Amino acid sequence: MGVKEFYIITNRDKDPDMKATLCVEEYLMSKGCAVKLAQEGAPGENTDLILVLGGDGTLIRAAREALSFHIPIMGINIGTLGYLADSDLSGFKDSLNKYLSGDYELDRRMMLETRVIRNGEVIYESNALNDVVLNRHMNLSVMQFDVLIDNDFLTSYTADGVICCTATGSTAYSLSAGGPIIQPNARMLMITPICAHSLTGRSIIFDESAEITFRLVDRNGTDRGGRGIWCDGDFGINLTADDEIKVRASEEMAVLVRTDRCGFVQRLRQKM
Repeated sequence: MGVKEFYIITNRDKDPDMKATLCVEEYLMSKGCAVKLAQEGAPGENTDLILVLGGDGTLIRAAREALSFHIPIMGINIGTLGYLADSDLSGFKDSLNKYLSGDYELDRRMMLETRVIRNGEVIYESNALNDVVLNRHMNLSVMQFDVLIDNDFLTSYTADGVICCTATGSTAYSLSAGGPIIQPNARMLMITPICAHSLTGRSIIFDESAEITFRLVDRNGTDRGGRGIWCDGDFGINLTADDEIKVRASEEMAVLVRTDRCGFVQRLRQKM
């Protein structure tokens, strides 16, 4: 077996002096591993593992960026919640030792593929591990939108916005908006309206094969704009009436390395 090669992505807001990063780098090098930091360029073709030092937000963004490299990811939490991380700084040596000895599992997580269509043309595309959010942007008036499932009309909402999430994202914004928690390796899509002006504004869960379409409408001519789309918290583009946002399960999967055998229920109890 050749030398293990690691690529480290660090949230510099969490580790401004790179002290934690250098500690991890030095430990790996002491084990005879090769290490490359994100500021030194992209991962190499022989990279075995991407280490992410930060919180959940850092890991989620890294998962999206790593899709084209098809390299698994391990999170070391130096943030706040760290729900997706495998370890924290106090336990990273044990986690890395297990990985190097082959004592780990691969946790494959479904991702979302999103397209915004305007006048018949795709004007924006992105992937998301947690969620795709349509929301008000610099405008406090409510949004109006229709929801279609596989091109069949489902319902209309007047709301602040809507969240479309994976099971992984069920413990994020959707949870704060009143949605249920779903076991993270489940393959499904869920929509949760945000502050819907309705007596029945509840989450709805669909099979992974479904394609969800959100169509922005302006039935009373009062829409003043100020709508946007966010993928995993990153702003995409401004939206206008008649835009269609199509969300479906991506063919790509986020692959997380797990050396911590802590189960879903135990992790949920500890972190939430």
